[in-house]
This record gives sequence, C-alpha cells and structure tokens, in this order.
Amino acid sequence: MKSGFGTMLFRLTAVFLITAVMFMGRAQKPGLEMAPMKVACVQLFQTANLKENAERIIRHLENEARQQVRLVVFPECALTTYDAGIIGGFTQEEIDRALVRICRACREFGIYAALGSAYFHAGRWYNGAYVIDPRGRVIKRYAKMHTVKPFFTDGDELAIFRVDDVPATILICHDERYPEIVRIPVLAGARMAIYISSESKALNKRDDYHSQIMARATENQIFVIHCNEGDGGAGGGSHGHSRIIDPRGNILAQAGSRVGEVVRAVIRPGLSSDERARQGSATPSLRQFWEEGLRVLRVQNPEFFSDAEAGVAKSGAAR
Repeated sequence: MKSGFGTMLFRLTAVFLITAVMFMGRAQKPGLEMAPMKVACVQLFQTANLKENAERIIRHLENEARQQVRLVVFPECALTTYDAGIIGGFTQEEIDRALVRICRACREFGIYAALGSAYFHAGRWYNGAYVIDPRGRVIKRYAKMHTVKPFFTDGDELAIFRVDDVPATILICHDERYPEIVRIPVLAGARMAIYISSESKALNKRDDYHSQIMARATENQIFVIHCNEGDGGAGGGSHGHSRIIDPRGNILAQAGSRVGEVVRAVIRPGLSSDERARQGSATPSLRQFWEEGLRVLRVQNPEFFSDAEAGVAKSGAAR
C-alpha cells in the first residue's frame, strides 16, 4: 500500500513538473504580445581572414538595420569558416576580439544577430552558434550536438532564449536530423527555430536537407529561419537556398545559390502553436521521455526559466 502510494505521488509530481515548465516557458511578459518581426538570412561571403569576416558581418548588420530587420542570421561557422585548416590557425583570443566587435555593432545598430563560429574551450574545438541581442550581449552560445568533422567535439546542451518577447531555439546543420532538439524547446514555449548550416554540396543529399528542416517547422507548428552558406568563398561554401519557413511548411522567402545573397521576410510568431507538441507529450508511453527532456532543458537554460517565473510572479501580483 505504501509502495503504491509512493508511485502515485511520484507520477503526480512528474506531471506537475512538466506542466509547470511548459506553462512558464510559454508565459510572456505582462502586457506584451508577440509582434510581427522582420528577419533576414545572409549567405555571407567568407575569407580566411577573421577580421575581414567580422567586417563583412558588421556591414551586413548595418545594412539590415536600415531595412528595419530585427534579427539577422548568418551561416554555420560564418566568422571562422568551416575549414579546419583555417580554424586551426586562429586563437580563441582572436575569435573573442572579433565577436566583441560584432557585439558592439549589434548595440550600435539596435539589432539581433545569430551567427556560427568555431570556438576553443577546455582544450577542444566546438562548432558554435552565438545569439547577440541589441544591447550587445551574447544571450546564448550553442555547440553543435551532432558534429560530422573529427576536428570538432560534440556539444551537449539544448537551447532556449528570447528574441524580444519570442521564445526561440537554435540548431546547426546535422542537428536537423534529430527532431527532439527542436521539440523539447517547443514544449517549453519556443515559437521559432534558427537553423544555421553549411550543407554538403552533394546532389543526392539536397532533397534530404530540403525536407528535413521543413518537417521541423510543420511537426512543431513554428517558424524556421534557415541560413545556409552560399556557393563560393573560403572552403568552397555550400549550395545556398537559405529559407524562411512558416508553421505550415510554406516557404515565405528563399535565396538562390549565390554567396552574398540576402533573403528577408516578416514572420508572425503569434501564429505558431505548441498544440501538436503538447498532444504528443501526453502519450503515456512517451511522457517520461519528454519530462526528462524538459528537466534537462531547464537545468541547461536557467536564465530563460528564471525570467519566465519572474514574469508569472509579477503578473500574479498585478492581479
């Protein structure tokens, strides 16, 4: 009898936890709605020179700010290139100095940036993504979880953060093959995903790339901002075709293959929904899986959930 009661208590506690995390993740700042947002993807022309790449990124930020873009997304390893031979010649101090310049530009132009850059930590190289806010702060650094080059070490942390009042997540290239990387943040409130890549130029892989990221949008009912490398530049680049995808899988805007091309669209995050994700998480045989995923997400992104809890508390006090 005692054992049965303990099991029931554990299950009730688990259900309460997942419900609380989902509620807090979805909570918005009091009095604010998720407004339309103009976003852009830049198929950056990369060189083997770190300073020059930073300067190109900054020039694009300035130009997109003039276009009233709120979020500018650059490809995988945009700052450092994706070429291990080039990256190995950089020091982390040099990368940090370039990132500081980009952060200052975001503050100067009042704009968000998401860009890829390799980084060196604890004796290992990681394939990273940085999200910088209009105050010039790095609000999220994500490491690619499923690397394909032996030069890089796999990351091990999911991501959730806010672009203005819109909860968002980020993933890098090969990560798109693993749906849970997006679904878990969606369960916690994410309404858009930023996907940066340097996809293979192999023709037999392009259909896979095309369909997989569209599936992440439709299965989660969210917007996806996909920025891929253009064809050219240091390391040869990729095939381009950066895309902005709505929650029904419709392509709102798409670039061609050329390096340096920019694509823009206005997204409406209020049209995103977590209904399909919540229905899936309610399946009894999968519930523990999603509960554990949300627990890990919360541990790895405490600043997101502490902000959400503060917002809920203030809202309750106002009543």
